Amino acid sequence: MSSTKSVAIILVVICIVLAASLVFIVVNRPSAVSSSDQTSINNLKNQVTELNSQVTTLDKRVSDYQAYAASLESEIDEYRKIVALNAYNVIINNQEYTQTADKPISLFNDYTYFYVEYAGYMQVQVESTSSTTYIQVAYTFNDLLEFNQTFVVGTDGTAYFPVLPGNIAITLGNTNNEITTATVTLIHYY
Repeated sequence: MSSTKSVAIILVVICIVLAASLVFIVVNRPSAVSSSDQTSINNLKNQVTELNSQVTTLDKRVSDYQAYAASLESEIDEYRKIVALNAYNVIINNQEYTQTADKPISLFNDYTYFYVEYAGYMQVQVESTSSTTYIQVAYTFNDLLEFNQTFVVGTDGTAYFPVLPGNIAITLGNTNNEITTATVTLIHYY
């Protein structure tokens, strides 16, 4: 007899034994689960339900932490802009001022000062009907440094000046003897 025939016969015998075993198990299996086994099954089902609930809760926490991490990343990006002086705030945008002869006025209307939160620099763009128009900037930082400077901007000019955190006074003036008007834009870069 050849070896392939022997292997085939052995395989047929194994299949017959397995089929008989399966029939025996199906015929002789208990018809009902015992009450202690049913209790164990119910306990396991309850554990599965509880674990699924915990998984759902943990999934929500993961989502919450991911959203929080994204908001922190956004905040870090804003601070990076500040460190690199790439952030800005338009404080005054094309506001028109009318000035009486030789009387400086605050750019902040009823307020003398404007609070600057971050160090950086300011840009003041002015279009005026007077060639003698000027911007005066004054502030004190930590009672150590006093800054007080006047920039002549004329009828169409721009002034740049450094700022440190604290209150800053910016006035618009001219030495003309007539009533003048000026349009001002003030931007804080930080």
